[in-house]
Amino acid sequence: MSIRYKTLIMIGSIFIILLIVLLVVVRMVMLNSFFSLEKTNTLLDTQRGLSALDSVLSNMHDTLGDWAPWDETYAFIQTRNPKYIKSNLTDEAVAGLQFNFMVFVDPKGKLVFAKFIDLKTKKEMPTPLVLLTKILTTPLLTQFSNTGRHQSGILMGPIGPVFVCSQPILKSDFSGPIMGILIAGRYLDEKTIQGLSEITQLQLSIFTVDQTKDISIWHKLLMQEYETKKTTRFEVLDAKQATGYALLRDIDGLPALVLRVDVERLIYQEGLKAVKYYMFSLLAIGLGFIVVIMAALERVVLRPLGRLRAQVDRIGRAGRPEQRVPVYSRDELGDLAGQINQMLEQLQKNGLELAETNVRLNRDIQERIETEKALRESEQRFRELAELLPEAIFEMTPEGKVTFGNQKAHEYFGYTPEEIKRGVNALDVISPEDRPRVQETIGRILAGEQSGLNEYRVVRKDGSSFPALFHSVLMIHNERPVGIRGFSVDITEKKRIEAQLKQSQRLESIGTLAGGVAHDFNNILMGVQGCASLMLAETEPVHPHFEYLKNIENYVRSAANLTRQLLGFARGGKYQVKSTDLNDLVQRTAGMFGRTKKEIVIHARYQKGLWPVEVDQGQVEQVLLNLFVNAGQAMPAGGDLYLETQNTILDENRVLPYQLQPGSFVKVMVTDTGMGIDEKVLDRIFDPFFTTKEMGRGTGLGLASAYGIIKSHGGIIHVVSEKGMGSTFTFYLPASGKEIVKLETGDEKILTGSERVLLVDDEPVILNVGRRMLERLGYKVSTAASGKEALQIYREAKGRIDLVVLDMVMPELSGEQTYKLLKEHDPQVKVLLSTGYSIHGQAAELLASGCNGFIQKPFNLQEFSKKLREILDAK
Repeated sequence: MSIRYKTLIMIGSIFIILLIVLLVVVRMVMLNSFFSLEKTNTLLDTQRGLSALDSVLSNMHDTLGDWAPWDETYAFIQTRNPKYIKSNLTDEAVAGLQFNFMVFVDPKGKLVFAKFIDLKTKKEMPTPLVLLTKILTTPLLTQFSNTGRHQSGILMGPIGPVFVCSQPILKSDFSGPIMGILIAGRYLDEKTIQGLSEITQLQLSIFTVDQTKDISIWHKLLMQEYETKKTTRFEVLDAKQATGYALLRDIDGLPALVLRVDVERLIYQEGLKAVKYYMFSLLAIGLGFIVVIMAALERVVLRPLGRLRAQVDRIGRAGRPEQRVPVYSRDELGDLAGQINQMLEQLQKNGLELAETNVRLNRDIQERIETEKALRESEQRFRELAELLPEAIFEMTPEGKVTFGNQKAHEYFGYTPEEIKRGVNALDVISPEDRPRVQETIGRILAGEQSGLNEYRVVRKDGSSFPALFHSVLMIHNERPVGIRGFSVDITEKKRIEAQLKQSQRLESIGTLAGGVAHDFNNILMGVQGCASLMLAETEPVHPHFEYLKNIENYVRSAANLTRQLLGFARGGKYQVKSTDLNDLVQRTAGMFGRTKKEIVIHARYQKGLWPVEVDQGQVEQVLLNLFVNAGQAMPAGGDLYLETQNTILDENRVLPYQLQPGSFVKVMVTDTGMGIDEKVLDRIFDPFFTTKEMGRGTGLGLASAYGIIKSHGGIIHVVSEKGMGSTFTFYLPASGKEIVKLETGDEKILTGSERVLLVDDEPVILNVGRRMLERLGYKVSTAASGKEALQIYREAKGRIDLVVLDMVMPELSGEQTYKLLKEHDPQVKVLLSTGYSIHGQAAELLASGCNGFIQKPFNLQEFSKKLREILDAK
């Protein structure tokens, strides 16, 4: 065997041994490194899955934090007001919070309200009683000892695992006491896991001990947590698949679920490839080494130059600058070989630098990709938050083109997202008269100024409009203005309440004036009535003037009815307040009206068990007659009149424009099928002396007095009408718990007496007529023209005055002040109040404090005599 072959066999054997050793070492070192890297990445992915679950709980906690410490929620637990549910707990609202259920519990742990939502259909679903029972019997969710506590976690319910959050119900300033507990939850179902998988880009799954195929993973996780405090574990399934596990505990701290993250073994596969490439490289190097050795042998036989040429040619063909040309001599060929080696070294160095440059470039590209991803995620979070807000959010370019609008903006303005993308100008949704102001505001914002709140009229796509408040700010990117972002609030309801309040205040001021006029007119009528009554008392019925005197009384009565309507409008119509059944009153009044209007068919619907009301029955009867007469005049050819009574509850929002207290009311509705009322006159329909009837058919006081009477009783009256469609008048009166008082018929005789009466009035006509009426009734009379004079006469009489008839409105000392001074002097004094006003305000207060009676001017002799005897004959 030749030396060439012996050398070849020796070198080949050494190379094979080295290759085997290197293979073992490489597999142990490199594959272990790849395995460790694979394990680390899988555990990090598992931790990301846990973080995604924690973020769901955190978002639920933050959302619940807006509901539990809230004055309206606090009030709801106290009052169980259904309006809170209707306004805040709609299907869309709860689904928008991404809650499957919301449960309200009182401080004793008893259920107040629960709502379960199917997030897929966004509709309310039947309450799963087993889950609700589980929630209510979990103390960690329903029992808090202080206001700072809250609870969240996983609840293993009968129908599967559930994310739950629980917070105490507090006031908006986070003060107590704790009024109850608000619990919200979301099913930890396949849809939720699928959503988290899409967000994290991981293959996630969750299972319980009953669902796992390998029960040993539970034991491994529990043992690992006990020994190392670590809750995540890495397992290799096969050459292509690995899995990360994490132990999840429920709200009681017990092991409940296992989170599984399946990953492909891409890193390990790449490691195998690297080992193969490395071994192939070693093999190539070894073969090259053999060739070099063989070439060295050839040096003994071949010319050194041919050997050198062959070496250079081999290296050039291989393209591996890390290889070197062996130098066997120190002659010129050896120097050439050294120069070749230097050149190869420089090429290798340049190759390493190029590789490092590629690594840095790849790192920069990856950082840029991550930055762009973070920006996209941030923008997506803004879009999602904007969709959750209850008002319109919009963005537009400096030129006014709208580039974004949330769902509320689409509802407000009537444009679809597709139409927004095609191009909608901000001025298109503003009424023409407001557009110059909008353009001015946009210019100021782009100039860097603050715009504050601005009110404009918005025009929808369909042409309808509504008032709205706008607030906008400048959007800046890279220190340059790129557009405007803002929000809009619909203030239609606010405008409506302001208009109602303004009308109420206007009618209040008109009523004050009308009351003063009626008072003075009643004093004049009192003089006429008194004279007529005295003359009738001294005139025989056969006398030719007797009929004229009776007509004077009738005219006075008609004029008194007119002033009574004025006083009714002035909220002074409560004369004799009694607990009343409105069903009886409406039925009696409607029957009386129906007998005079045969062509009108009356349809009545009276609620059984109608609550009593405290009213002046005569005044409410006047309101009903005014409404019936108006309905009859609106139906000259006949028609239908619908009457309805109903018990109802008015909340704070309903009574706010009328400055009343919410509570129980009785509603009366009067609906006709007549010609209706023009919208232009609806705002003035309750003004005094305003009428749409021709001359001689109305005074314009009917509805005005109805308004005043209802308002004086602490009620509300309003009208809904449309031209040609009839009208509906509705009034509400506060319900009373007192027993109903039946009307009594009075005695029509003139009652006389012999006691001494002190008559006090600043009007000479009233003093003169009143004195003669009292004398005609047999009384001894003293008169006083002022409060001071009355006090002096009463003191000087020293108990000989049996009754004081006292006017309420007088200069210097008013009737109220005079009464109080008389009571200080003589606590047993008997006083009859007499005034042109009705029994309200000060008169009502004096009657409540012990005053003996009240009589309304003008009054006739019979009425006066009856009222005098009622007080004097009282024990």
